[in-house]
Amino acid sequence: MTTPTNDMASPPAAGAGRQDQSVRPPLWELRGISRTFSNRQDVVSRLGMKLNLIKPPAKVHALDSVNLTVRKGEVVGLVGESGCGKSTLGRVVAGVLPPSSGELYWHGKALSTLSGAERHSARLRTQMVFQNPFASLNPRMPVSEIVAEAPRVHGIIKGGRAAEQSYVDEQLRRAGLDPAMKGRYAHQFSGGQRQRIGIARALAVQPEFLICDEAVAALDVSIQAQILNLFMDLREQLDLTYLFISHDLGVVEHVSDRVAIMYLGRIVEEAAVADVFERANHPYTLALLQEAPHIETRKRRFSAIKGELPSALNPPSGCYFHPRCPHAFERCRAERPVLKNIAADHKSACHLNDRH
Repeated sequence: MTTPTNDMASPPAAGAGRQDQSVRPPLWELRGISRTFSNRQDVVSRLGMKLNLIKPPAKVHALDSVNLTVRKGEVVGLVGESGCGKSTLGRVVAGVLPPSSGELYWHGKALSTLSGAERHSARLRTQMVFQNPFASLNPRMPVSEIVAEAPRVHGIIKGGRAAEQSYVDEQLRRAGLDPAMKGRYAHQFSGGQRQRIGIARALAVQPEFLICDEAVAALDVSIQAQILNLFMDLREQLDLTYLFISHDLGVVEHVSDRVAIMYLGRIVEEAAVADVFERANHPYTLALLQEAPHIETRKRRFSAIKGELPSALNPPSGCYFHPRCPHAFERCRAERPVLKNIAADHKSACHLNDRH
């Protein structure tokens, strides 16, 4: 395990020349966000539980007291194994799922205290680009209608049919698509083109914040590079902020200013991208980085992280990672580690830090 230092690296290239991120007001802030899932119960089952005749349904703990801040203008990468809760977190921020507990803050104001119009604006200004570009597009609609529907409903497009089509053309060009194809349907496009349609749809409501949920995972490597470059160009052109969810460490390192590592619904490490990739602290982060593929001339033995990801139905006590951690000791099994600063702008949730 690396020893934390107070010498912080300069910001990564993705954020070079931009205002110091630490002084920007938070765009979205998550405080103690939890989300559980359980099967819906009918009247008979609910009555049986009240009479202690039926056990309550098991709950899936998808998110467990997550704290995360996304500052205006930055790209925050969210990394973790499949099933760790990354997509659930994105959907909670986007408003697709309500949190079971905790509070969301938009520009420093609690979402629950906002007026209806303010809450509507916060949701409209936050859009999501999904992993599967085919499943997220309506197969019965032409591209022109997919892109135009939301801005029309929300009164963003002013004017008649001609103004609407002109607006659609502008969004398609911005996403790198030929407006001449707007009469086609989703099945007539390639995977990369479908993802561009999803991006154009998200941009059509003029968002501040984009949540990219594994937005390039389903694409070929060459197409991934094109879409990533598009995201970075749009960031500069429109002053966008991103939450970039991915399991690909190479992608996250390329596009992010700051990285949060998630394990079984908890954030276990958070820091600037250079600090995560050069001075990782948490054993789980170190394991992820160690087993990431690298192009090297020497031979290297790869081995997966030992053990299986525990079930979110019955997570371990204490530190969730302790059953798989080579450095675990008794305290790890009994006490949950707190995510706290180990250096300037570098947080980690590991009891090993208290031993130094």
